[in-house]
Amino acid sequence: MRRLEKSITVNAPVEQAYEIWTDFQNFPRFMSNVEQVTVNGQTTHWKAKVFGTTQEWDARITDLTQNQRVAWESTTGSTNNGVVTFKPTSHGTEVTVAIEYDPPAGILGDAADALTQATPSNVEQDLENFKQLIEGYTTDAQLKGETTGQQPAEGESSSPSMI
Repeated sequence: MRRLEKSITVNAPVEQAYEIWTDFQNFPRFMSNVEQVTVNGQTTHWKAKVFGTTQEWDARITDLTQNQRVAWESTTGSTNNGVVTFKPTSHGTEVTVAIEYDPPAGILGDAADALTQATPSNVEQDLENFKQLIEGYTTDAQLKGETTGQQPAEGESSSPSMI
């Protein structure tokens, strides 16, 4: 089992960061490999691209502590458990993601993940995308990889964020 932890500080109040993060259907807007998340009570169903193949699994929300943390554990598919914490800072909110996971495809998937560092890189990029989303630097169209041919407004990213 692999474990990783990544943090980022976003320029937004903890209430806003928590609210956007816990609207799980927002995940495709900032998570690079997530195609769809559907919610049914305390269970979520995920559809994502992992190493170029579509993977689906279910996860159970194990903790929702308002403005502080959200935790989950997979109930189907490869092991994927974790917690996201939200901590107010003088500059906004520190968002920390801690995940324990088994890459799909057994030993081969584990070796590929170790060699490429794909999962840690993806989580880091997803946090950057979340920061851009919550701080308003990137439009929804840019987060979805769409281009309009228009120049970004002042304060927006000059290049689209591809997820």
